[in-house]
Amino acid sequence: MRTLVATVLGLWLLVGGVSLSARGDVADGGFETGSLPVTGPPPMPPSFGVWSATDTNTHLVGSPVHSGSWAAEVDTRFVPHGSYPIQDFDSGSTCFRWTFWVRPAEGINNAQILYAWGRGVGGGVQATAIGFSPTQVTLIGWTGIATFPPLGFGAWHEIVVVGNRDTLVTDLAIDGTALGSVLGTGTAPVGDATMTMGDGAYNAYHGLYQWDDFRYESFDCPSTAEPPCPSSHGFWKNHAQAWPVDTLVLGDETYGKAELLALLKRPSRGDASVILAHQLIAAKLNVADGSDPTPIAAALVDSDALLAPHVGRLPYAVKASSPEGRTMTGLAEQLDTYNNGNLTPECAARTEAPPPLPPGPGHDPCGSPPCRRLFDLPTGRRR
Repeated sequence: MRTLVATVLGLWLLVGGVSLSARGDVADGGFETGSLPVTGPPPMPPSFGVWSATDTNTHLVGSPVHSGSWAAEVDTRFVPHGSYPIQDFDSGSTCFRWTFWVRPAEGINNAQILYAWGRGVGGGVQATAIGFSPTQVTLIGWTGIATFPPLGFGAWHEIVVVGNRDTLVTDLAIDGTALGSVLGTGTAPVGDATMTMGDGAYNAYHGLYQWDDFRYESFDCPSTAEPPCPSSHGFWKNHAQAWPVDTLVLGDETYGKAELLALLKRPSRGDASVILAHQLIAAKLNVADGSDPTPIAAALVDSDALLAPHVGRLPYAVKASSPEGRTMTGLAEQLDTYNNGNLTPECAARTEAPPPLPPGPGHDPCGSPPCRRLFDLPTGRRR
């Protein structure tokens, strides 16, 4: 997945620079009713508009709290199985801002928004999740995943997650600082969902965390003010998973994705048809991805017109020094300028976010414990 930095709007939402309507907000986000009934073990019954817990290892405490009189505590330090609270709610169908406070004390916990959850004895769709461990913070948004430095233990931290169902970008801010984003895939689920936090593993993480002041606020997804900036030939060559289409027409021939990738990776060796194909493929992928085609509209037509008379499929062994070769390389230069964003100054840039933490002892991004188990769907002992 391409990892993106937060957009200007995303930054504004992450740090609370706009008032959002609380459509679909969770009830009793601060646990101030003083009620957290145990309705487990799984399968958990529906719990719309109220919190419920799997067992007494999830309970309310009067201290420490972030605000008010109560916070939820999940303590699985000395028990074999996980424990967690849940609340079912309407997540809406638009963009959302999910805010909560967490105080890690020991071990591993996570917070998740799930769809079609199996009530602790089956599967489900893990749409948005954020995990905390002594070595990292891990964000999942619609299959996109990134890791960030860990929270300080023994203190309260504000977590803000902004999800855009249209673009599948999920932004993360902690303690008022926007850290970065992930880009997901597929279609974002909507409607009824389950919010849960704590220790969702059958074999417990053995952690101690306090949770408080949950909010889930829906808002209308913003329209993109500017089209995305084009990406270079090198980007499309190395990010096949980001391609918006699987076929392109070059000249009057239709090429599949495997053929196009092979052309992108093929050395030109002085063949002007390959030089042009590199930039033409990238330009057409950029246009399919939403970039403004206006600056190269004529160059696209001219490029196809040059390739069409050739028999068969690329490459065509056109010497770059020949009259036709010079025309091809001249068009390739125009397309290369476009693909590097130099003809679309008003586009919306996609810059890279800070890289994930490097693998090391106890820090393997979802390849081995703790990250592999960090996002187990909440489960538990059957009745």
